[in-house]
Amino acid sequence: MRYYDKTLKEAVTPLDNNGYTFELFTYDAFPMARPESFGLLEIRREEEYAPITQASGAIDETPETARQALSLLHQRWLESRGVAFESK
Repeated sequence: MRYYDKTLKEAVTPLDNNGYTFELFTYDAFPMARPESFGLLEIRREEEYAPITQASGAIDETPETARQALSLLHQRWLESRGVAFESK
């Protein structure tokens, strides 16, 4: 992973691995849950889930696709209350 070296005053690309990624997803916690308190919900993805796992410019799961999904959800809410839009 590139980093900024304040002594050299420039970005440096190391020759060896210089970092670690620590991340977990929701499903990584399933084995740790007590069975009596564990449950799953079935949801409509377009209403409940818009992950951001990629940087802008990627094809999917970017800040832009999440923003678009949220905007479309809010538009559907307004349409269900009678608000009309010219186009989607």
